[in-house]
Amino acid sequence: SHRRAGIVHLLKVQSDGMQIAQIVSTMTESCSWNRAPVSKDIVKADMEYLDAKGIAKRVGNSGKWRVSG
Repeated sequence: SHRRAGIVHLLKVQSDGMQIAQIVSTMTESCSWNRAPVSKDIVKADMEYLDAKGIAKRVGNSGKWRVSG
């Protein structure tokens, strides 16, 4: 989806990782190109999907996510 592609882009730019709240904030405030709905629950579901596909991974217990690989 368009939103997931945006999330992956943000994670690539922020190499130290991002928490879900940071992703939501950045997507709503700084990504005017995004037309998909954004909320904490939606982004959490997207992160679980990206994790299952091996695209993103959680960084330990920090709550941060990074792009895999």
